[in-house]
Amino acid sequence: MAYPKININTLTGVNVANSDTLNIPLTSSRVASGIATITGTTLTDISIAAVGANGTFDSIVSAERPVDSSAKFLSGGPGGTPSYYPPVVAKNFILNTTDNTSTSIDSVVDETTIQTKASIFVVGEAYTIYNQGFVQRYKVKIGDIIVNETTNSIAEIDDIIDDCQLQVPAAFAVSTNVYTVYSQDAADLGTSSHDGFLIYVGSSTAITQDIQPTDPVAPGVGVADPRYVDIRVLTVNNQDIIFKNFKVGEYLPVQCKRVFATNTTAGVQCIAMS
Repeated sequence: MAYPKININTLTGVNVANSDTLNIPLTSSRVASGIATITGTTLTDISIAAVGANGTFDSIVSAERPVDSSAKFLSGGPGGTPSYYPPVVAKNFILNTTDNTSTSIDSVVDETTIQTKASIFVVGEAYTIYNQGFVQRYKVKIGDIIVNETTNSIAEIDDIIDDCQLQVPAAFAVSTNVYTVYSQDAADLGTSSHDGFLIYVGSSTAITQDIQPTDPVAPGVGVADPRYVDIRVLTVNNQDIIFKNFKVGEYLPVQCKRVFATNTTAGVQCIAMS
């Protein structure tokens, strides 16, 4: 049975990214967040991972097989933070700290040799390997939800490149963005009432006291009043409803699991509480 969540101790709230296809992710499924640089379809956040092995490659077996004769890639060894780094594994992220290029680790050949996805090293160049990120620690999966808090957009993760990089849709974002990853396909939310959210309707559009007509000679011909917006939602019972001329600053009277982008007034920014 549904209940008025505003009358109980609502504990959490998240900004809603309006979407025609994806539901609002459950706050309990939040697994990672940070500030990322997005180039094309690649989202990169080095700070999400931990510093592991580091050193200098002193020989090259082949283009993608650099060698550090002092390393212990398989068993782990001194170096990094903390001072003893864990074994290196596939999908760790490796940074060339000499020229600031990066790639992923495909495999560990032996204690001193790794196989990289791209050829970015020559003899004498320094490296740092990052682990315990998207792959090892957060167990991010293809299809998990990512929200761009900067652009207020939501998408499914297309691929997990390595511990510091994700592949996202090309239109998801540009430049530097604050993001949150949820370990959930939001489209699979159930229909029971406790899966819904209390929706606070906000707006990024400035609200002024007086709404002046565009033509004083013709009363009633004016600009849209920003205090009232249209908002289209999907309820927990899968009803597609448009609330016309809903007052900004109020709570919707139904529990919802999605706020649509289409047929919702531009600038509407809701908060989902549960």
